[in-house]
Amino acid sequence: MIPVCLILHANLQYAEIPTSEIENIVKKSYIPTLDLLIRSPKIKSIIDFSGVTLEIFAKDYPLILEKIRRLLINGNVEILGGTYANPILPLIPLENAKRQIVYFNEISEKLFGDLKFKPSGFFPQEYFFDASIVSLLSELGYKWVPVHGTQLVNSSHGKLNNELKNPLINEDIAKNPNFYKEIVHPIKVIGANQSYIYGFGTFDKFSIEKLHELYENKISWVDYLDILDKLTAGDTPFIFLGPSDLEFMGHFSFEGHKPIDPVWMEGYCNKIIETGKFEFTTPKEYLSKNKISRELYLKNGGDHENLNIWTKDPDNERLNILCSEAANLLTQNEIQLDTLDKLGYDTKAQRQLLNEAWKSLMLAENSDGRGWNPIPERRLFCYSSAINAMKKGKKIKTIPLASFGND
Repeated sequence: MIPVCLILHANLQYAEIPTSEIENIVKKSYIPTLDLLIRSPKIKSIIDFSGVTLEIFAKDYPLILEKIRRLLINGNVEILGGTYANPILPLIPLENAKRQIVYFNEISEKLFGDLKFKPSGFFPQEYFFDASIVSLLSELGYKWVPVHGTQLVNSSHGKLNNELKNPLINEDIAKNPNFYKEIVHPIKVIGANQSYIYGFGTFDKFSIEKLHELYENKISWVDYLDILDKLTAGDTPFIFLGPSDLEFMGHFSFEGHKPIDPVWMEGYCNKIIETGKFEFTTPKEYLSKNKISRELYLKNGGDHENLNIWTKDPDNERLNILCSEAANLLTQNEIQLDTLDKLGYDTKAQRQLLNEAWKSLMLAENSDGRGWNPIPERRLFCYSSAINAMKKGKKIKTIPLASFGND
């Protein structure tokens, strides 16, 4: 039996979707998709929710949390670890990356800790991570990450420098079926200081775009299943059916496509099961049954050839400068408060304001206000959050020492 698994990504800070659409997304996309997973326990999936998304659920949509908890109890869904506000991790300082992940972990523990649930996998936004992030994830207890096929194939073939080595891109890889076999066989990803986590490959060939082709009858089931069946050579493979944005189920869609009906998605998964060749499982279950021997250093990479989409636009250059300025200010505040603590001052109120400032900065680091084609609301939110972080940081510095309760 060939292991397969749905991989879904949910983000209520979506670049092209306004906040006014959140209720529609929850009602037409999230709830129907979670319901199909509840009534179909043989269909196994991993789902990535940003920390911000989970906070919105807790505040405005507790029914969603009830459904997620039920799926965790049923065992056919594994929630991935992630970040608070979906930054591109290699674009922010390592300490900021750790803060984003730790804050997500705190939210997850608060919402699901009583179920004794702890994510084993981690979802890096747009699949971008590097050797330092591998080390950080290992330190924080994560066991595996999804890896984009272009990053995996380029690293496997020694194409580690974009400018000098003429890296393979999605179109190149799609022309060579042999590359698919590399992608669907999990690897041991080597990071800094002899750290490692396991990597499970994904590729656009099995993404939401391919589901759209199936849904709109542009390819046949026979052809699709034949593609999957040919990926079985070598050690036991693991095939992710996705990644697929949860927003595309029932409500939102790519230009020129219809949203995918969650009921159709249920039939899609059941059709795969009925072949008798595929079995839905999760990476956690796979790791408990299979030994992964192939080791590989992965170059810094992800779903794109480079990071330009989040850095080169003048707005993004400015946003990144503002975030760097805010981070420097808050780090200085942290150092000063540490010193005052050692001198016996009460810094509780200042720490609270500093935590609020760091949270504003985490929101400003969000990738959806930068990449793709964000609506003005999303980009302005990043600008506002960066400025708010600096305002709070400067306010801390103006509080007189007497207010610490120590003359």
